[in-house]
Amino acid sequence: MGNSLELYRTVLGLLIKNVPHSAYGHLGRLYTLAWAIVGLLLEKCVSLTIWANVIQGHAQYAASRYRRLQRWMRNHRVKPHAIYGPLLKSVLSKWEEAQVYI
Repeated sequence: MGNSLELYRTVLGLLIKNVPHSAYGHLGRLYTLAWAIVGLLLEKCVSLTIWANVIQGHAQYAASRYRRLQRWMRNHRVKPHAIYGPLLKSVLSKWEEAQVYI
């Protein structure tokens, strides 16, 4: 679990730095996105149930963490294109001469 918290802090820092506030609206939505990214990176699968096991916080049960991820996925206020665009632009700008395949 220590690795997940350290990775979470790193991911959250990158998100805060690169994603405009208008893309997520409320900081809690960005926190959940950061945990989802950590879950994906650590568990190497696309299962919210498994990602929920990685999330640290006040929720006692994995089911509560799973519902948090589900609510985030259905939230109409989260604008994926507004999040991914600036994030990709930031990452790709660091690779000046390298070829990148998407």
